[in-house]
Amino acid sequence: MPADDYHLSPYSPCIDAGDPMSDYNFEPEPDGGRINMGAYGNTPEATCKGGIILEFYNLVSKTRVGRTTFDYSYTMTLHNNSNMDVSNIQVELLGAPDNISIIDSSASFSYIEAGESATSSDTFTLRINTLTPIDTALISWRATFDWVGSEPSQELFVTNLILEPKLGDLTIDGIVDYEDLGQLLDKWLWTGEFGSIQEDINKDGTVDFKDFAKFAENWLK
Repeated sequence: MPADDYHLSPYSPCIDAGDPMSDYNFEPEPDGGRINMGAYGNTPEATCKGGIILEFYNLVSKTRVGRTTFDYSYTMTLHNNSNMDVSNIQVELLGAPDNISIIDSSASFSYIEAGESATSSDTFTLRINTLTPIDTALISWRATFDWVGSEPSQELFVTNLILEPKLGDLTIDGIVDYEDLGQLLDKWLWTGEFGSIQEDINKDGTVDFKDFAKFAENWLK
């Protein structure tokens, strides 16, 4: 790293090694449950240990299977935080709260280049009885993958899953802002299968002003 760059490297022993009493909520997932040491501890620029890290989930569908029970299907987006390409990535759901049933527990990726992100080629599915209120769920994962030209490896991580993001929160980061607007505009006037992309906010098969109206309702919330 340059002499004036104080970001920690992905394998620095200072990651998750700060004061155990300090807040770490502003660090990106997976935050390790403890603040980083150094200039960027408890900031969005804090370095994650890694390897493979989760960026966000995408809610693909919500299907009613009972009076108060729904199946939620998601893809996930992973970032390869290392300087080596990875392939044959399989992510397995290990655990979820008692009021969540795991219907499909895995997602897969063929290849993620070093420093790049990718979205899973398939979905995982959770069954939720909404009679029991739940806003977020703590779930744990195991990712197995091959370092290209090196040995297979695995990583474990625990994340919060927001079951139903705010309408317009396309990046699933908890706020509807300019990043979401850019993603909406990238798909402007798209047409296709009803609800097959998240930018089709009102699920009518077209990204247009009706979606923008829904998007604007939650602007900066």
